[in-house]
Amino acid sequence: MKTTLLALLLTASVTVRAEPIAVGAPLPALAIEKPGELTLQGDDIRFAPWDSSQLSGRVHVLQYLAGRMAASKLNEPLTDRLDAEDFPTDQHRVTTIINLDDALWGTGGFVMGELKSNKRRYPEAGIIADGSGLGLRTWQLEPNSSAIAVLDADGVVRFYRQGALSSAEIEQVIALIRQEIARQSTLARDR
Repeated sequence: MKTTLLALLLTASVTVRAEPIAVGAPLPALAIEKPGELTLQGDDIRFAPWDSSQLSGRVHVLQYLAGRMAASKLNEPLTDRLDAEDFPTDQHRVTTIINLDDALWGTGGFVMGELKSNKRRYPEAGIIADGSGLGLRTWQLEPNSSAIAVLDADGVVRFYRQGALSSAEIEQVIALIRQEIARQSTLARDR
């Protein structure tokens, strides 16, 4: 009896409230404690707890990826295009969450090394390591894949897609970012 009660309590403490991402709605809340967001302190990489409430105040492109090379390749055409656009960082940010729980067996060290290298290469980007696949379960995402969401400055989802984006969808994302940055600038001027 005690064992059953203990098992139920432990299961209840790790239960995740699943809520899928939906266009036109705020991004469902997500908090990742460990490992968390990679931060640079000099040349050192540290980890800090992260939560989705940090995705406001500017336009965000949110990527959630399986910790697999194939998943990151799905987004390369979009990330290459974002690099070429060079949007102002005070109005736009790319945030990438890597699901370390969805990495090939034995590749966790390699994946973490890549995350650290990318943080040094793109210090302004948000890079978060999801050690237990919490985002996958919370947002009801497909395993072994990627998802892209564009959020306005208020944290409302304006675009969402799982899997590879078509050329037309990439153009849609770029146009949407431009539109949201312009809207944000207009609101700031009118204040």
